[in-house]
Amino acid sequence: MRGTLLDQVHYPHPFEPGVTVVRLLSNKKVKLNETVAKNDAAFGGLGREGGYLLPGAKVGFPYTGREASGHSRFVGVNAVTGVSTAVKIDPETPYDPEQSVSKQYTYLIDYPNLILAAGKVPPIAVTVTLDREARKISCVQAADTTLGTNRNPDDVGYCVLYDPTSKTCIVQRLRVRSEEGSTSTAIPANVNLDTLFAYVFTARANGKPTSDSECKLQGDSNLVAINCIAKDMKLKFPLAGAIDKLNAAVDMELARRATERERLREAEEEKREEEKARRIASGENAAVAAEERDALLDSILDDVSGVEDAPGEHARQFDERMQVLADTIFTLKKKHEGG
Repeated sequence: MRGTLLDQVHYPHPFEPGVTVVRLLSNKKVKLNETVAKNDAAFGGLGREGGYLLPGAKVGFPYTGREASGHSRFVGVNAVTGVSTAVKIDPETPYDPEQSVSKQYTYLIDYPNLILAAGKVPPIAVTVTLDREARKISCVQAADTTLGTNRNPDDVGYCVLYDPTSKTCIVQRLRVRSEEGSTSTAIPANVNLDTLFAYVFTARANGKPTSDSECKLQGDSNLVAINCIAKDMKLKFPLAGAIDKLNAAVDMELARRATERERLREAEEEKREEEKARRIASGENAAVAAEERDALLDSILDDVSGVEDAPGEHARQFDERMQVLADTIFTLKKKHEGG
């Protein structure tokens, strides 16, 4: 169904057959500020990547009748983990709200941390190996005889293979939980083995629910990012022979930034200690002791909630590395052009 009804526009979902998208009509184009534009580019890129991964997303996020499934659930789950970011194609050109976001930003994905399934089914242990010469993936699993505790003998494993370079997605059904053996999958000739990722998860015999997914084969996510940035920046020279040096330059800048953050943290700590000594000398011992105890309690909360905070920190590190990578490639471009 496609068309306009009153103040609403209706059109088919680009990836989900039988699903109709409904949105409000707008008489004017909303101008995004730079922060929102960057997030919009990252979110849009995640949606586009979800389209390429649709065969895997449909299996990993099956329809349950209670919540979003397939592409919609893939985007929703991954959007909150920070696995997608965006970098300026031209870092020196100010953001222009009148221009398309896609012409100003390149979206980049943290592929090893993509979520292809989410659920509480205990996963089947699967070992994934890549035979480059034979161009095949082998998924080996041992029979799981620890039944009960939410483990069913007919639970089945799945392996989703994805190459961001060729946009190829292959879903391979593996063996059931009670069976041991190896399942091999041939890799098409157009797939880049250097940027191939394999995600495994487990599902009930009827396909739902599932376990959480895990990336068992990690291709070179950094290489994918370099190629995407180089393409959108329209580099006129190849980077293939200098990837190691490029990564070394990025590592040097990240180390410099980390050192500067540590220096500022130590300076701030020193100021706090000086203020603490001054207050104690002024007779504010009780207040200082109360504040120290409160700070200790906050520290305890930080420790016990560290697992929950970890994804946020990882997302920050991924975003920073991608920003530095883009800036470094842009600097190389300027040097090459004599700028």
